[in-house]
Amino acid sequence: MNISDIIEDFILKNFVENSVQLSRNEMAKYFQVSPSQINYVISTRFTTSKGFDIESKRGGDGYIRIVRLNEDRNEFLTSLLNSCYVNSLDGFTAMQLLDNLYNRLIINDNEYSTLKVVLSDKALKSPFNVEDIVRANIFKQFIIKLLKGDN
Repeated sequence: MNISDIIEDFILKNFVENSVQLSRNEMAKYFQVSPSQINYVISTRFTTSKGFDIESKRGGDGYIRIVRLNEDRNEFLTSLLNSCYVNSLDGFTAMQLLDNLYNRLIINDNEYSTLKVVLSDKALKSPFNVEDIVRANIFKQFIIKLLKGDN
């Protein structure tokens, strides 16, 4: 287990209800790493596509608050639909979103594996560089389908 995994695990274990508030500097001292290492873990492991929202305040009383997004299925799907992903969606973020949908048991094995193929860079290769826009449109229509209950 590397230090990023340890920091992520520590943060997850300190969630109270659906959020955790922490000090970047205090965590850096605790783990004997630079504050940028804490930033790295937060920015890569606690993303919107993984079901989290980050609030931060800089300065003397600064903090970072990590909030687990809505656990309710329809609220979560609606938040995805209303997010920035509806206009452009890169392949990496698409795979994170699919992982999140799968881990929350919103999509089944078949939907997961099919969408991984359909939303892949290889499947959407275009000479016009519109892959991220097409991927976002496909993802948006799938989320709408899930919200309607057309499973």
